[in-house]
Amino acid sequence: MGKVIYWMNTSIDGYIEDPDGGMDFLDQAEDFQQAANDHVRRTAAFLFGRRL
Repeated sequence: MGKVIYWMNTSIDGYIEDPDGGMDFLDQAEDFQQAANDHVRRTAAFLFGRRL
């Protein structure tokens, strides 16, 4: 049986982008980016939605 993992990205103001719609401020460490990429590769499905 598979796992269900709940992961939510947000900020205090409720947005994850800058006023121009960019995300250039997210300069992540290389090891964090590698771990996130490995996690995404093992994921079978993503569910997105504001009211999910």
